[in-house]
Amino acid sequence: MRGIAQKTKDLIAVAYEALEEIQPVGLRALHYNIFSRSVIEYDNDKSSYRRLSSVTTYARRVYREWELLVKSLDTPAMRGLSTTTGEKELTIVVRWLKAHNPKAYQMLRDDLLGEDDWQELIAGFPTVNCAPEFSIPPDWMCDETRELEKVNLWDDAGKYADAVERSYRRNNWTTQPYHCEIWCEKATVLGSIRPITEKWGVGLRVTHGFASTGMEQNIGDLFEDIDKPIMIFFLGDHDPSGHDLERDIHERAQKATGKKFEMRRLAIFPEDIKRFHLPPQRIKNTDVRSTEFRKKYGANAATVELDALPPDELRQRIEASIMGLIDFDDWDRQVNVQTEELKSIKEFANTMKNLPPPPEEARP
Repeated sequence: MRGIAQKTKDLIAVAYEALEEIQPVGLRALHYNIFSRSVIEYDNDKSSYRRLSSVTTYARRVYREWELLVKSLDTPAMRGLSTTTGEKELTIVVRWLKAHNPKAYQMLRDDLLGEDDWQELIAGFPTVNCAPEFSIPPDWMCDETRELEKVNLWDDAGKYADAVERSYRRNNWTTQPYHCEIWCEKATVLGSIRPITEKWGVGLRVTHGFASTGMEQNIGDLFEDIDKPIMIFFLGDHDPSGHDLERDIHERAQKATGKKFEMRRLAIFPEDIKRFHLPPQRIKNTDVRSTEFRKKYGANAATVELDALPPDELRQRIEASIMGLIDFDDWDRQVNVQTEELKSIKEFANTMKNLPPPPEEARP
């Protein structure tokens, strides 16, 4: 693609390769992953991070433009294109050619495309299945801080019934021996781990650093009424604050709950730095917690952020830990019960969809 520097092309290619393996992830996790791969010149610094942000933004926009164009082209009007097609349709094709097929675009401008050539060229547009070079599917990356929040709204009762049928899941944990949650120090890895917590129906909390009194109270209110062992799997940075906030929220939540429960760290550990070639950082001497951290991990101990751990490794650890708590005989029984419940819900949904429409005077 013309107009893009080779370094930018290389970075997009490496980002695409990484995202194929680890998506969905946030920008920070991708940054660390590219640094750890060491396949191109890329540093663990703010400049590289900002450059990656700009490059992936460009690549995702290119993909989205292509996606929208393909949707526009896959219509009866576009499938019947000819040199006498309307101006709107031709404009879409010309834009596409200019961006992604410069040779054909130049031939079009020079009036060198005959009717047969044109029809052959157009015939391929409705079935385009190859994304542009140096593009990235937008949904491979996530930004948890900018998602739309709104209440659920339905066009009619039938569509609501359809949604209930699609979304109903029995809480299999009700009869399991443990109550299980995942607590995470930061929101930047939520997109990476949510597929696992949703798969197993496990609660996911983010402390956003040292947790608030409100979060502490919410945990206390919930855990107070749970009459079985509670297991919390914790994800945090390997640094003085990351370890201290783990201790802090555990102690405060236990006081608010009025009972003891286990908290087990799944990431990050000091041995992960060498094993996964993670970018180590120096302990900040201004951190009042650094003394205790050095006593435990050594005077020259390195620190590393949670985002640096490969997302697939993080997901594997979480899933293995969750599965280790499950009584699968009971779990399978609950799945069978859900199957029967879904049959009843489907029957109800069909009834709702077949209800007669409201009288004219009752319609908005």
